[in-house]
Amino acid sequence: MISPEKGAETPVYLATAPKLEAKSGQYFYKKKIKKPAAIANDTNARDNLWALSEGLVRRFEV
Repeated sequence: MISPEKGAETPVYLATAPKLEAKSGQYFYKKKIKKPAAIANDTNARDNLWALSEGLVRRFEV
């Protein structure tokens, strides 16, 4: 496990680094662009996750 401070480093860096304003849709790990796992580009997995998420949100709507 890492501390909350360490866990927040990359998101804070991405939100505040001017040189990254033009970067969008990239996967970052420890402040560096990394290639995501193959499943991250799997359209079937994406669609299934979306459908599952929609179902869960609807289930808890008030």
